[in-house]
Amino acid sequence: MQKSSRTTNSRHVFTSRDAFVHYLVTSVICRGYWFYITGRIPEGKDPAAIDQKLIAKYDAGISKSARWRRKKLAKANIRYVRWNHQFLLFATKGEHSFFRQESGIKDIRKIPLKVGGYSLSFRRDGRPDALQDRPYRVHVRIEQQEFNSLLAEFDCEALRRSTEHLVDRLYKLPYLGYAPVRRQLCLLLRRVNARRRVAGRPFIPKACLFFHRVGACNPSTHDSER
Repeated sequence: MQKSSRTTNSRHVFTSRDAFVHYLVTSVICRGYWFYITGRIPEGKDPAAIDQKLIAKYDAGISKSARWRRKKLAKANIRYVRWNHQFLLFATKGEHSFFRQESGIKDIRKIPLKVGGYSLSFRRDGRPDALQDRPYRVHVRIEQQEFNSLLAEFDCEALRRSTEHLVDRLYKLPYLGYAPVRRQLCLLLRRVNARRRVAGRPFIPKACLFFHRVGACNPSTHDSER
């Protein structure tokens, strides 16, 4: 039996980074939760107690129907999620004590969320087939500093390591196959092969880039609340 990516005592808590990011993409950001703050539970504190405190403080655990009623009254809804010791509070636009009580609130349409080596943002959809009623979409890429580190690492290893080692290393890169991530990994591979071509080394095939299926994140754990 596949182990759930969530803990058994809370639907707000994740133990898998990839399931956590996928949930943010499919069930939070795309549903209008654009305002956010991030925090970290200190070592020695009870994460479950912090969960309960923040969920109760901002009514983040209300039902889907209650969220719908708040939206109709132009009031904001709050979502609380946690991955290990990192937690996030998200809000939709509208009236809520969250905006008065919290400082440093960011808008994901302007300031990307950096979490688990990814950078998440909500931006205009530049695709020619973008739906007119959905001009924006969630954009997920490898966070730039982390990607720069990958480029530097593979620049160093491109000529020092065997073909078999590089193939295995590229295959095991732990990133889900969102479109921007695929473009970044293809750029990484081109950089490696450019160096190897100059040195007369065998090319690394594109097939070694295992674009982990996004749907592998246990979609049964996702809900459709707003």
